[in-house]
Amino acid sequence: MTTATKLSARASRALEILENGGKFRYQLENGYHGREQFQMRLRDACGEVVKGIGFKAKCELEDAGLIVYQHPHDARSSVWPQEWIAKGN
Repeated sequence: MTTATKLSARASRALEILENGGKFRYQLENGYHGREQFQMRLRDACGEVVKGIGFKAKCELEDAGLIVYQHPHDARSSVWPQEWIAKGN
């Protein structure tokens, strides 16, 4: 990370999780009322959702050039999920 890049606290926390094997994942999920919606989630290395960090942090890291798109290896449906990981992982 360059000195010119000033990240928010959530983006900094997200970057730390991504560097330790986490990933942002955008996929179709079932809602509480039976509706399906696309959701952006930060998942740690164990696959658990990290609460409170989502789309804005992902956009901030993407604009800073600190994350890259990775095609998910487990995409089995016609609705392809999308994933982003830390650059260099």
